[in-house]
Amino acid sequence: MQNAKIFKKGFGIIEIVIATSIISIAFLAMMSTSNVSLKFSGKSALRLKADFLLEEGVEVVKIIRDNGWQANIASLTMGTNYFLEFNGTTWLASANNFLIDDVFERKFIVDNVYRDINDDIFSSGVLDPNTKKITAYVSWPEDGSTVTKSISFYISDIFN
Repeated sequence: MQNAKIFKKGFGIIEIVIATSIISIAFLAMMSTSNVSLKFSGKSALRLKADFLLEEGVEVVKIIRDNGWQANIASLTMGTNYFLEFNGTTWLASANNFLIDDVFERKFIVDNVYRDINDDIFSSGVLDPNTKKITAYVSWPEDGSTVTKSISFYISDIFN
């Protein structure tokens, strides 16, 4: 009889240990899921901000064009990295790299545009001095590497 009481006490302790283990494992699983969710949420926020910066970069290049094609676009060296700088009054193409929020690098490259005999944009042909191809980039560090997004578009000397 006394052995049965000891066995029941021992069995109760085993039940408590097993229940505590199950609850601990479930809690750790929830914490791990929460941690992964927060990590992806942070990456998503960076990617969204990069998208907005890329879109803003496109608009800024158009502002630079609108402020003077000859002085601001035609004078740029083809294939060179340029960075966007706000001088307090307007936007400028700059050779100086500026990190945005100490995270994002935004730049653009200007390339010549050529047209074929049908006046369509083509890889070779006659140089169109009133149209340029712009490729804008936004880069940021993520998980030990650099992520880069880009967009290409054309601008023209619309005020000429």
